[in-house]
Amino acid sequence: SSDLSDLIAELRADREERRKERKAMEESIKGIHNQLSKTVNDRIRTVEKSLEVYSENTSKSISVLERYPRESHSSFVGFPEAETSELTDDNDLRMNQSDRDLFIDCVSKTQGCRLTGNVHAHVRRDYTADELEQDRFLRREAGKLNAEAGQLEFVVRDLKICRLANPRPLPERSMQALERAQSARALPPLSPSSFPVLSRSLTVAPPRSRHGSIASNGGRGRGGNSRGRGGRGRGMSRDSTRRPSRSSQSHLSTATNDRAVSKPPKRALAADSSPGGRPNKVMNLSMLSPIHSE
Repeated sequence: SSDLSDLIAELRADREERRKERKAMEESIKGIHNQLSKTVNDRIRTVEKSLEVYSENTSKSISVLERYPRESHSSFVGFPEAETSELTDDNDLRMNQSDRDLFIDCVSKTQGCRLTGNVHAHVRRDYTADELEQDRFLRREAGKLNAEAGQLEFVVRDLKICRLANPRPLPERSMQALERAQSARALPPLSPSSFPVLSRSLTVAPPRSRHGSIASNGGRGRGGNSRGRGGRGRGMSRDSTRRPSRSSQSHLSTATNDRAVSKPPKRALAADSSPGGRPNKVMNLSMLSPIHSE
């Protein structure tokens, strides 16, 4: 009985130890769960607070922008307000006015044309094909106005003809073109008497007809009929058919030379059609260089 009571006491002690271990494990698991939930809740609160701050700042920015009119939004980049919001956004992406003027000035002073080598002949890379055509047309119109005014008074800016408050003198190349146009307009018009007159000796000989050969055949027949009168007629007819006379040879050579000389080359006529060094292509104000206006 004593052994049985000892065994029962050991079992009770072992069960109590296991119960304590299980309780300690449950308490540790509960503490870990509480700590994890606390950490997660703190992190969630931090994220929510940052989102609240971001939304608050966004609302503040929107409220600040709404205080200003829409027309002043694009003034920060130097371009005016466009008709639509899409065009306004495109304009806002461009460089400002001062950087644009500096860039164009540097390009116009350093970059030369590939064909002529002259500066100020660059092409705007930020324009479309239609805008380039419109820009060229406006530059031609400004060039006409500058030619009439005799000074650099009109320029093209942003596809518009602007008038300078302080006009400047025209560039040297523009002055030379203007002087050439004025001198060409001052010359008298062409008259028929100014063209060179060909000599009367340089005339085209009429083409030979078949009557010459018919006449020679007729002479041969007459020579044959005069056989009874004398044998000399036949011999003369043979000589005339075999070898033409010297007069006929000289006439043929003269006609050939007349044909060759009577049709001078076109280049000679073109060169003679401008007596006194007058240019063949008369230049007027509308044909001036379209780059008179920067």
